[in-house]
Order: sequence, then C-alpha cells, then structure tokens
Amino acid sequence: MNGTLKRIIRSAPVAALGFLLSLPAAAKTLERPQRQQGYYLSAGATSGMVLHGTSDGRRGPYGGPGFSFRLGESLTRHFDLGVGGGVFWMYGRNQRSLNGNFSLEFTFHPTKGLWLMAGAGLGFTDFTRRVKGIDAITGRFSGEYTVAAGWDLFFGQRDPYRSGGVALTPMVGVRLGPASPTSAYIFFVGVNVTWWTGLPKNKLLLPVDRAFQPQR
Repeated sequence: MNGTLKRIIRSAPVAALGFLLSLPAAAKTLERPQRQQGYYLSAGATSGMVLHGTSDGRRGPYGGPGFSFRLGESLTRHFDLGVGGGVFWMYGRNQRSLNGNFSLEFTFHPTKGLWLMAGAGLGFTDFTRRVKGIDAITGRFSGEYTVAAGWDLFFGQRDPYRSGGVALTPMVGVRLGPASPTSAYIFFVGVNVTWWTGLPKNKLLLPVDRAFQPQR
C-alpha cells in the first residue's frame, strides 16, 4: 500500500505536465471572457473536526480553527491545475493536535462559479498532551487525499466581457490521511478570498469596441 501511494504521488506532477503539454493547438485560439480565468490565488479561514485513528483506538472528535490556501492556473474553460494546503489546530479533552497538508490539486468547473477539487499529497499530525501523566500519541507523516467543493461569488457588477476578478469563496471538504500507527480524517468548512488574474485582451474574444479599451 505504501509503495503504491509513493508511486502515485511521484507520478502525479509528471502526469499533470504531460496533460498540459498535450493540450491541442486549438487552445491557443481566442477564449470567451469569464471570471475564472488566468492564475488564481486563494486563502482564508477554516474550521474543522478531526477523528484520529490510533493503534489503541480512535481519538476524537477534535475540533478547531485552521487556515488554507490554493494557487494555480486555469488550463481550459473547465479545468485548473494547482497546489494547495493548510493547517488545523484541533483540541481534544486531553490532547491537542496540529494537522497540516500540501497537495497537488485538479479542479473541475461544471458551471460558472462552482468548482469541484480532488488533491493528493502529503500530510502530518503532531500531538501535544494537555494533561500531565497520560501516554503520548505517535504522530504521522504520510500520504493524504483531499476532496472539496466551493463556489466563487464575485464582487462587482456582472460584466459579460470581464475576465478575472475577486471573489468570496465558501467551501466544504474532507481530508483523508490513512497511516500507521495514526491516521487523520478531517472534515472542514471555510471561506476564502480568491483572486483570479484573468486573461489579457489579446487572448479574449471581444467586440471591437471593447477590445481596444484600456485593460482594467
């Protein structure tokens, strides 16, 4: 299992690069403007609940705040490639745990605003005892998988010829970090602020009067 996981993690960046290089020449033609275009940067606050699977039984649930970030680029009208990660500070009755991850993310846009993301990478858990005299719990550093969904709610007026913009992004998801002797299963909700750079005008399909206006 561990060998298969390592091969998947190692091959993911190569597969993503191959997909990017294999995009047809038609992708270089002009695109219709939309908000989710260009590069994106997203960051914000999250809150979650974690259940730890330990060698002597399950621990939790723990709850607490966190922070997440995402950055990447739109490859096509419906697909993005990027990276993401975050940390959670989770508090239980006798211990607290610090959980973090970093992963390669593939994002699908089935409709305007909505996105569905699947990620694979690495995660960790570290425990701190809050009560003296109790047994220590072994942490983890292992493969981790993320599945999440969100919605980019853009600020400003609805301009059909605008590319990019700033959005408020509510999201929900789960992170799965199976490992031995300790696993982590995190359910989270959050709100990010997301900035899309948009595409330059020479890559957009625009009316003549808009094509020669100064870039906003």
